[in-house]
Amino acid sequence: MTNVPLLRPATASDIPALAETNISAANFSIPGRKLGEELFDLERDIAPAKPDGSPPGKLRLQLEDRLSKGHIWLAELDGQVVGSIAWDDPSWSAEQGYEPGEITSMAVHPSYHSRGIGTMLLNHAKHVSARVKEMRGIDSEVLIQVRCFEKNPRALAFYERAGFERRHGAEEWHEKVGEYLALLELLK
Repeated sequence: MTNVPLLRPATASDIPALAETNISAANFSIPGRKLGEELFDLERDIAPAKPDGSPPGKLRLQLEDRLSKGHIWLAELDGQVVGSIAWDDPSWSAEQGYEPGEITSMAVHPSYHSRGIGTMLLNHAKHVSARVKEMRGIDSEVLIQVRCFEKNPRALAFYERAGFERRHGAEEWHEKVGEYLALLELLK
């Protein structure tokens, strides 16, 4: 048994474990709610396409899209997925201007909270985003951003401890969940 998580890119064979970890973390995110169970049905939403032509589940499609871009990394302890992070790289275009990197999903299984796993995953995303920003010659003070539910005090405190600053006035309403998302940015 090892105490040091292995950090590695996720593969298609990790989809069931990634989904289970994300749903477990979401169930823990807003006190008094089982958000993961409200948003997803694990069996239905990670099902592969069927021979009869039925499409794959929505969570499987999202994860497969992220995997095709190489933007999901996971933490593994003793062969078990215990956390994951997905993000978009920073980009620049004449039409859009600068778009900072954005963490689109981060989850640590509740049984593994407060063990440094989230920090390890976040540091990896920050490092990769900084390298991409530098390689692309992007000049902006915002390195990476994340949105999390305002009623998720653990996540807000985690990101603030990691140096993220809350951008007040940039909150977004999440229609399906019925809660506000706060925007936090890491400046570098």
